[in-house]
Amino acid sequence: MWGDIAIAFLLGLVTAFVVTPFSMRIAKKYGAIDVPNDRRVNKKPMPRLGGIAVIAGFFVSTIYLLISMSIEGKLVLFEEDMLWLKLVGFFVGIIILGITCFIDDTKGIHSLTKLIVQIVAALIVVACGIRIENFCLLYTSPSPRDKRQSR
Repeated sequence: MWGDIAIAFLLGLVTAFVVTPFSMRIAKKYGAIDVPNDRRVNKKPMPRLGGIAVIAGFFVSTIYLLISMSIEGKLVLFEEDMLWLKLVGFFVGIIILGITCFIDDTKGIHSLTKLIVQIVAALIVVACGIRIENFCLLYTSPSPRDKRQSR
């Protein structure tokens, strides 16, 4: 299991590293360049669209883990828990956000429009069955209520 996670991490890292120069060329082609001004930190023009490389790395590593775990029998996509539907919702949400970010980087989108798109993407993910049932910060223990529910 840890070997698969390490391979997935390396695949994501290498994919993002390889795709970054392509995303820089696409940014220059579509004019998605962050020009320095008094509100910016950068001193020279910087291409945007770095999210393309991050999303590509995430997709490659996730697909590797899905294939690897399915082959090993640790993951069954088509059973009662409808894992395939959750994955479809997750990927659709990511694609919607990726397209929105691409448009925002190239043409600009009003902040309210971005918020509405983010809410729609989140609703798709929730409608497909993904829920966050427990959350605790790093190096903290779950609340007593969470401990009672896990028994």
